[in-house]
Amino acid sequence: MDLKSLPMKERIKIAIKTRLEFIIPYINGNFVTWPQALALLAQPSNIPSSILSIAILSDELCFLCGDQSIDMSWYFNRFGLAGIYAATEIYMLTDRSDSFKDTWDFLDRSIEDAIYLINKQAEIIRHLSYLGQLTISNLNQFYNK
Repeated sequence: MDLKSLPMKERIKIAIKTRLEFIIPYINGNFVTWPQALALLAQPSNIPSSILSIAILSDELCFLCGDQSIDMSWYFNRFGLAGIYAATEIYMLTDRSDSFKDTWDFLDRSIEDAIYLINKQAEIIRHLSYLGQLTISNLNQFYNK
């Protein structure tokens, strides 16, 4: 399957779904071990390696989806994809629907939400910039009294 011919939303969905399908046997098969593995990754001593793992995974997923950004969106894309992946993976642990239908619906909604936020990114940055300027102005007034 050539992902490049598909819209970005579909590329992301296929990439994440394919990766998550690899862990299905470890969630509800004969090896119900995935929840325990995630619990180990969440222990404080394992947080650095957990962050590195999700960073590498999100970078690979972005690359496979055709992300070629070279500006700040490079970071936003990977951070957003990591969040979508992690949230969907955790949702998947509690999904009892047939063939994880509810998980795939959750993934669709998460991608839609991310696309909405990306489209609002410029507006959010403008508001954050204004908030930062306002905070600095208020601090200057406070300290110059």
